Amino acid sequence: KDRKRSKETHSLMLPRQHRLTLESEFKQVLSYGKTISGGLFALKILESTASTPTKIGIITSKKVAKQAVYRNRARRRLKEAVRSHLKELKTGFLVVILVKREIVDSDYKTISREVQTLFGKGGLL
Repeated sequence: KDRKRSKETHSLMLPRQHRLTLESEFKQVLSYGKTISGGLFALKILESTASTPTKIGIITSKKVAKQAVYRNRARRRLKEAVRSHLKELKTGFLVVILVKREIVDSDYKTISREVQTLFGKGGLL
């Protein structure tokens, strides 16, 4: 069968230009980035060149939840909260989000509020 990808599937992901994908970029941000910590997750922010879109990566370790179902649910909610703030983001940053255990029990509204708060503190908005 010839399957067509639905647009709904793609809307759940961060746009490609906003994804942090290279291991070297992750290592660079984790080593040299400024840390801003919240109750549900911490941000590591590193300034890049001003002309490039801000790239975001998410790290959800097994310490967050042993079962992948809960880690993935937390990651999906966080990605959606980040995606809703993409238009407001300044350009030229590399961001790694380090997820904490507390996010598993949090609803989307709480996560979205924390994204806005920490992005504001980090100077991304």
